[in-house]
Amino acid sequence: MADFQKILIANRGEIAIRVMRAANELGKRTVAVYAEEDKLGLHRFKADEAYKIGEGLGPVAAYLSIEEILRVAKACGADAIHPGYGLLSENPNFVDACTEAGIAFIGPKAKTMRQLGDKASARRVAIQAGVPVIPATEVLDDNMVSIKTQAATVGYPLMLKASWGGGGRGMRPIYSEQEIEEKVLEGRREAEAAFGNSEGYLERMIKRARHVEVQVLGDKFGSIYHLYERDCSVQRRNQKVWRFVFRTFFKVAAHRDTFVIPNLSRQTVQCIGVSKVPTTKEAQLNSGARGSVNFSALNRTKYGLASIFIRPSRC
Repeated sequence: MADFQKILIANRGEIAIRVMRAANELGKRTVAVYAEEDKLGLHRFKADEAYKIGEGLGPVAAYLSIEEILRVAKACGADAIHPGYGLLSENPNFVDACTEAGIAFIGPKAKTMRQLGDKASARRVAIQAGVPVIPATEVLDDNMVSIKTQAATVGYPLMLKASWGGGGRGMRPIYSEQEIEEKVLEGRREAEAAFGNSEGYLERMIKRARHVEVQVLGDKFGSIYHLYERDCSVQRRNQKVWRFVFRTFFKVAAHRDTFVIPNLSRQTVQCIGVSKVPTTKEAQLNSGARGSVNFSALNRTKYGLASIFIRPSRC
C-alpha cells in the first residue's frame, strides 16, 4: 500500500473501521461512504472524509452500486478502493470498473475471481496445479439418465454440491441410485433460491472427514505464503460452528510434515497467479483414503482464508 495516499473503503460498520485502522497505521488517509440509513454509523466518523451514496436506493443497494462508489472515489481523489468483505468484494465487474477508472482495487484480479467463481472451475484449477482431487462429475445437465450414469462412475455414496454455493446450501447426501432424482431436484431448488443459480455436481462423499482451513496470501511481487491451518470440523448442517487454530489430530507419518497441507493449498493458488495487491484464496481439500489428502473446492476471494478437508487415520 506504499503507493496509495487516499483509500476509499467500500463497506460499512466494523468491517470498514478495521480497514481504516490499518490504513491509519500506515499513514494513509481514509474515505468512508454511507447510505442514508447509516448517517449516524460509527464508520462515517472514523474516516478522514465521508460521503453519502445511494440517494433513493435502499441501504444494501447503495453499497452495491458500482457507479456510486466510483463517483465518490473520483470526486474525492481516492487512488485506491478497499472493498472489505461481502458486498462488492467478490464482484469482478467492480474490479474492471476500478481499473478502467484508474483506481487501484485492493483485492484479487478480476481474472482470478472469474477463475474461482464456482467450485467446478476451481476443481479444474486444482487438477492443472497437480493437486489430488476427490472423484466427481462434471457440472450436471438436465438428463437424469446421464446423471445416474455419471454417479455410478464416481461411486456411491455421493454429495450433491451447488457450484456457486456455500454454507451448506444446495448440498445433499445421496446413498443410492434410487435417491438421485429426488435429491438432485431438491438441491437445485434450494441452490436457485439461495444463490440464483441451480448449477451443481456430484462428488464422492467422504465420511468422518476433517475440514481444515489454510490461510494463503499473495502479493504483487508474485510471492505466495501460507499462514498455517485451523480445524473447522465442528459443523451443523455443513456450516462451520467452531474453528480450532491447531490441528492436533494428525498422528500418522503422512502428516507429520507440518507443511504438507499448507503447501498443497499454496500449490493450488500459485497455479492461478496472484493479485496485484495482498489478498487470499480459500482452498478446500478432503480425503478418500485413510491419511490421504485431496482437493475439494476453492473459494475465490475470502480475505484471509484458505480451507481444506481431510480424513486422517486417527482423530
